[in-house]
Amino acid sequence: MNRFIKTNIRAIARALSLWNVALAFASLTLLVALLLDTSVSSLARAIGAFSLALLAAISMIAATKMFADGKHARIWAFGVNYVAFLGVLLLCLQGMGFFLVIDRIAASFGKGFLSLLGLLTLLALRQWALGMSARLRDGKLFRRATALLLAANAAVFILQIDLVPALLGLFLNINTPGKAGLLGASILLALVCWILHSEPMQKQYKTTHHQSEAIAGLLFLTPNLLGFIVFFAGPLLLSLFMSFFRWDVLSPDPPVFIGLGNYLEIFSLSFARLADALQPLSAVMDGSAFSELTRFPIFGSWILVGARDALFWKSLGNTIAFALMAVPASVVLALVLAAILNSDIPGMKLFRILFFIPSIAAIVGVAMIWRWLYHGIIGYVNFGLSKIVDFLNLFLANDIVFENINWLSDPDIALFAIAIMAVWQTVGFNTVLFLAGLQNIPKSLYEASTIDGAGSVARFFHITIPLLAPTTFFVVATSTIQALQLFEQVYIATSNPEVINNSTLTVVFYLYQNGFELFRQGYASATAWALFLLIFVATFFQYRRQQAGENIY
Repeated sequence: MNRFIKTNIRAIARALSLWNVALAFASLTLLVALLLDTSVSSLARAIGAFSLALLAAISMIAATKMFADGKHARIWAFGVNYVAFLGVLLLCLQGMGFFLVIDRIAASFGKGFLSLLGLLTLLALRQWALGMSARLRDGKLFRRATALLLAANAAVFILQIDLVPALLGLFLNINTPGKAGLLGASILLALVCWILHSEPMQKQYKTTHHQSEAIAGLLFLTPNLLGFIVFFAGPLLLSLFMSFFRWDVLSPDPPVFIGLGNYLEIFSLSFARLADALQPLSAVMDGSAFSELTRFPIFGSWILVGARDALFWKSLGNTIAFALMAVPASVVLALVLAAILNSDIPGMKLFRILFFIPSIAAIVGVAMIWRWLYHGIIGYVNFGLSKIVDFLNLFLANDIVFENINWLSDPDIALFAIAIMAVWQTVGFNTVLFLAGLQNIPKSLYEASTIDGAGSVARFFHITIPLLAPTTFFVVATSTIQALQLFEQVYIATSNPEVINNSTLTVVFYLYQNGFELFRQGYASATAWALFLLIFVATFFQYRRQQAGENIY
């Protein structure tokens, strides 16, 4: 094939130039058809129109450069055709039901698990035995026999997971001209990309070694890049788009563009001076638009704060309160444990493992265990506290009566109980991070400070703390982000925060309620971006503090 391309290089180059022009016109044609098609939703129409317009523009740029034999012409052509190939391929696979086929295979994969295990075992034994039988005269016979066994085991595995019917159904789904056209377009685009990547085309357009490496890197990154676009960047941009709409999944009406309406509803606050502490909200502001958030005295007067969405501010306050409880406790405790585990005392490696185990446990499992521990009647936390009280009564001659604490149903302490749970799970991971930072501090600094007469406390605050600043920044930043995204512990431990006066309602839980219980997708998306803004501000503040600390030291 390379010989054919090399022989007809000029003709193929011109044909590829015309192909990019045709690709641009095809994109514009599809763009016009999409805009005229009223059956397509506004979201799909907007995304499709933007993608097709961008594809048409870049295709024309690539065609112009190829006609002029311009610099980087091949790079432009390869890039636009490769991206078009990936997009058409995804649409083709979706139309053929490829992802549903994968789901069916995954559902039946357990039936063939033993066959797969046997296949892998046979393969390993074959590789080991081939070396042992190399000196035997029947080595060739052994290889044939093991190959037949492997083939038979593979056939059994394929039959057990219903792979053949699934693949057959995949091709039978190509039953419309549109699906056949997508399949043909993906094959044609793949062929164009292969020709552009061939060695004769590289020489024709004087491709440098750096450019070849860049294209090869792009090809190797494709699986990860596709996953990033489909499962991260795509939903991220979609949520930003949805946040500007009144988007109710259960409503028969189409989404309505409201601009910043969702954000205004989230952040709108109203302040009013009260005549006395008991004056109702309706006397000073519109009760149909605002709900009371709080009231407080200042300079002898009472101020009432109203919010359009009081629950959001309630959840934001709970989230910040949780972060203020969990983050300092987790960081300080982790630093103390790391300092202890950094010693040469026998058995420290075992303790490092024990402290790290909770951080790798599933959050749902940990939350369920702690829910049982916090049980008001049969929980071990109350049992342990009652025994401690009995011990104090016995030896101190006190008469203290212990009453069971409703850890997860008392509005005053439920959030604190969840903070304890979170600290227990995260402190081990933070300890490992601090331990790595401590081990990177040169011992010569401690030795020199000891000679100068510095004590252990002075060494800790004047050597350890300053040199741990980068590690501390990372630990505090990740712990803060994790705390502000609190959801699983609340969902498992207190599945309905409304019962306890929303004392454990967090921003992410409130987002979940709006998006997946009330199906207000637009408002939930706006809430998610509001949370992102909060996390960004908190992280940026910590970064500036860390930079200022480095300048000091």
